[in-house]
Amino acid sequence: MTDNKSNTNDNTGNSSTSSITSIYRFKFSNELVQLIERFAIVHKDDSKEKFKEGWQKFIKDNNDIIKTEKLELTRKGYTGNLNDKMYKSARYYFRLKTATNVQLRRKYIGLDKSLINTIDDFIKQKQALNKRNNQQTFKPSDGYVEFCQRYVSILQKEMNELNKHRLNADEANIKIKKTFKNRYFQIIKTDVE
Repeated sequence: MTDNKSNTNDNTGNSSTSSITSIYRFKFSNELVQLIERFAIVHKDDSKEKFKEGWQKFIKDNNDIIKTEKLELTRKGYTGNLNDKMYKSARYYFRLKTATNVQLRRKYIGLDKSLINTIDDFIKQKQALNKRNNQQTFKPSDGYVEFCQRYVSILQKEMNELNKHRLNADEANIKIKKTFKNRYFQIIKTDVE
């Protein structure tokens, strides 16, 4: 059985205990990663042959950086073929990574507090009325339709406000409907507990 600690002697003759850590994943330096990423973006649509030609030129153009990287990884214990590792990273990871579309999240647009309070009050009143009449809880879809019929002016004001944030009428309606359903389930959940 091997021990992860080894005794070493420093120049003073004192012995010290140091920990040996095995590295299982050898990462490239940030500088080399940026170069490989740029190469992969430029050559992402190339055929396999053109990609290899471009790769050979990349190796020649960046020979100094690659030599430094090879020395550093060898010092850390890497024994594989660095050129092969870089090529596979460029061809099969970075090239495909750049091809995926990363969708940015739209900034959250909240509804007016007065509308949320009106929704809450409506749901609580409707729920209390159902309890008094010994009826089951109402469906949120039915409640939403009734809410829209009762509070047309408040909803129109909120739709205009959402339109200023570049939401069209359908998107604004969906947002208000989702908020209504979320508030409904929050209130029903707390009412049951």
